Amino acid sequence: MRILIIFALWLSASCVQGQDIQPLPLPSHCSAPRTGTVTHVMLHYISNALQKPESPYELAPIIDIFVKYKLSAHYLIARDGSIYQLVPHNRVAFHAGKGRLPHPPHHENALNGRSIGIEMMAIGTAAEMALLGVKNYDAISDSDKGFTDAQYVALIWLLDKLEQELPSFQKSKLTVVGHDAYAPTRRGDPGQLFDWEKLQLPAG
Repeated sequence: MRILIIFALWLSASCVQGQDIQPLPLPSHCSAPRTGTVTHVMLHYISNALQKPESPYELAPIIDIFVKYKLSAHYLIARDGSIYQLVPHNRVAFHAGKGRLPHPPHHENALNGRSIGIEMMAIGTAAEMALLGVKNYDAISDSDKGFTDAQYVALIWLLDKLEQELPSFQKSKLTVVGHDAYAPTRRGDPGQLFDWEKLQLPAG
């Protein structure tokens, strides 16, 4: 049954008709010019659960988080699978920060310049969210935790698109990474609720 579900998600992503990317550019102070080539994609989750646990996925407050803290990602995937582009590929988004990949190339404290950042509107486990300062985890609806099928479909489609558009990026288990793999002591995303098997990434 699990294999059938994974195949259905892959088939849905490969057959998406009319999938588009909506431009929603962040201010220039949230990014910088890119000088290196893109070799990796880093996955994250984001929400406004800290301020509004009862309604954590309103778009405007989430964009305000990026602007206020001078953070960014290249893409944001909403719960319904809508994809927003926040930063163009030729600019570095501020999403990875300090860290080190567990496998070469380690890109120690330098992955921003070599990666595309993808944020998904999602909420992890209580322990993962505690790293972000969320203390009212019980006030969050169970339906708001984890990721939606529409998000997996959109993510698979987007990864395929990035592989086609960026010659230096080839998707694999080594090049599509989570923030938690790069900075495990301070970040938990995309976390335990994210099903990596659904992406069907090659070993690399």
